[in-house]
Amino acid sequence: MTARLSTEEYRGSMAAPGVEVSISVEDQTLALPDGTKVKFPIDPFARYCLLNGVDELEFLLSQEAAIAAFEVKRG
Repeated sequence: MTARLSTEEYRGSMAAPGVEVSISVEDQTLALPDGTKVKFPIDPFARYCLLNGVDELEFLLSQEAAIAAFEVKRG
């Protein structure tokens, strides 16, 4: 993931040591100390996993019933 800041955004908000920013995976934004919000891209599956507190294996295990139903239909 990469959030791109303009030179002015970086100089105005990020250049000082110890600067704190807020990251919202849900909104896909990086909130700078001056209130500026910068959008960033995130893979939809990675976003889902982060928001739901699961990793790839836990996601697959949660789909066990659907996988079993598919296997039954497939024969």
